[in-house]
Amino acid sequence: MSSNNPNISEPPKKFIKSPSDLTTLKNDPDFHPIVWIDCESGLTKKVVESEQTLKQVEQELYDYILKYTNPKTAVLAGNSVHMDRAFMMREMPKVLDHLHYRIIDVSTLTEISRRHNKTLLNKLPPKKGAHTARADILESIEQLKWYQDNYLKSPEDEK
Repeated sequence: MSSNNPNISEPPKKFIKSPSDLTTLKNDPDFHPIVWIDCESGLTKKVVESEQTLKQVEQELYDYILKYTNPKTAVLAGNSVHMDRAFMMREMPKVLDHLHYRIIDVSTLTEISRRHNKTLLNKLPPKKGAHTARADILESIEQLKWYQDNYLKSPEDEK
């Protein structure tokens, strides 16, 4: 896992049990197109086959972050992370309550770059598009590191 702390272990892969067979929804013309992506990536199949409940996954995630962070210090970070925060407010309040109230939205850096330095933005490595929470997290970490190395220069780097 990419991290500034080499002592952090790989987070476990978790899939929350779906209450129904979501694969049938891809044939519904009124359903959101993301279902097509999820069916193709295998995510839909994994949540349908999973035996883990939302509460189980919330507790395991809470235990994992508790092992590495102090209350109210770790920030929620990622791409369009406000959507993750909204989900967590509704479904995983215990985890969200442990985190700092601020968030780091990597997609904000992309939007700033798009308006400020398109040449540099064109060098941003393309997304892999695996569409799983774990893959999205790791991709966001790599993107943030890229921005740190290429766009957010420290005063020492400028010398």
